[in-house]
Amino acid sequence: MIEICLLSFGAVLLLGSIGAFFLYIPFLPIAVVVVIFLGMAVTFLIGVWVGSTRVWRRRRRKHVSPQMLHVVPTSASLHTE
Repeated sequence: MIEICLLSFGAVLLLGSIGAFFLYIPFLPIAVVVVIFLGMAVTFLIGVWVGSTRVWRRRRRKHVSPQMLHVVPTSASLHTE
């Protein structure tokens, strides 16, 4: 029973301190910072996602037979003497 009372008191104390913080600090600058942090997190997650798909493609490419790979001739191979 004492644990429930302490947990509820802690929740009320946390909500009260967050409410007092928002009364003291304007909301708009906090919202701007949160949006910037969310944008940075989304950018990082997109980079991780794209990077992991590139690694997956390279690992899959190792199992492809050489006949399936298309070799593009370079300019050095066109100018033979």
